[in-house]
Amino acid sequence: MLEKYYTPEQLETLKQRQESLGEERIRQSQADWQNLIMQVQREMEKGTDPTSEPMQQLARRWFELIEEFTGGDAGIKESLFAMYQQEDPKHLTQSAVDRALYEYMNKAIAAIQQTG
Repeated sequence: MLEKYYTPEQLETLKQRQESLGEERIRQSQADWQNLIMQVQREMEKGTDPTSEPMQQLARRWFELIEEFTGGDAGIKESLFAMYQQEDPKHLTQSAVDRALYEYMNKAIAAIQQTG
C-alpha cells in the first residue's frame, strides 16, 4: 500500500531515515506513539475540548513524532497525510487509532494551525 502514496524516492528516503535512526530509536518511537495515542484516547473519552491546552500539548507532541518520522520532508509529510485521509486509520495503525480518534486529533491540530 505504501507504493500507492509514496514515490520510490520517498520510500528510499524513509528507508535511509530508518537506518540512520537505528533499531533502538525506532522501538522507542513506537512506544512513544503508543503512549501518546493512549493519552489522546483518555482525553477524548473524558470529553476534553480538542482546542484545550492539554490537547494542544498532545497535538504538538503528535507533530514532533511526525517530524521525526518524516525527517521534516514536506513531500513525505504530504504523502503521509494523504494516506491517512484516504485509508482507514485502524488499518494503518494496527487498530491503535480509529476514525473517531483521528478526527479528534485533527481538530486539535487545526486549532494549533489557527493560532500559529
